[in-house]
Amino acid sequence: MGVNLPSSIVIIKDLLRYAEGYGMRPIDVLEYQQMAGRAGRPKYDKVGFAIAMARNENDIGNIFDNYINADTEKIFSKLALEPVLRMHILSLIATSHVHTEEQLTDLWKKHFTRTSTAI
Repeated sequence: MGVNLPSSIVIIKDLLRYAEGYGMRPIDVLEYQQMAGRAGRPKYDKVGFAIAMARNENDIGNIFDNYINADTEKIFSKLALEPVLRMHILSLIATSHVHTEEQLTDLWKKHFTRTSTAI
C-alpha cells in the first residue's frame, strides 16, 4: 500500500492471510481493492488488470461475490484509542509538526470537523 510503482498487471495469489491466534483468514475487501488498485497507474497505463487466483471452480464465484462485487468494510479511526492518540500527539510534537497547544487543536479541528449535517 502506498507505493507508486508502475504495473499494468497485478496478480493476487491468495486472498487469505495468517492472523495470529486465528490461523488463515480471508483478507478484507479494502485490502483486495488496495492490491487490485495498483494495476494500471494513470501516469503509466491506459488500463490495468488485476487477476485474483482461484484454487477451484467454487472459488471463482466466491471471489466475485466477496471481493469484486462487494462493498468495502466501514473504516473506523484508531485515534479513538487513547494509547494510539497519545503516540500520535507525541510524534507530532517530536517531529516539530506542532509547537503549541493551539496548533494541535487547530490540526484536530481541521481533520475531525464534521463536514455533513446528516447524523
